Amino acid sequence: MARPVAFDALPVVPVEDTKESRAVVLALALTELLARSGERIGLMGECHPRAAM
Repeated sequence: MARPVAFDALPVVPVEDTKESRAVVLALALTELLARSGERIGLMGECHPRAAM
């Protein structure tokens, strides 16, 4: 059986709370939801869309 990980043992990374950082988090969350529902996703101009897992 695996031991539980204490959250206070994880390193803390300072992150600036800006509108841009919140927009990136929302975009990644939306991307995850779309991929789970079967949508193809990709970065415009960067790569070809991939099928969802």
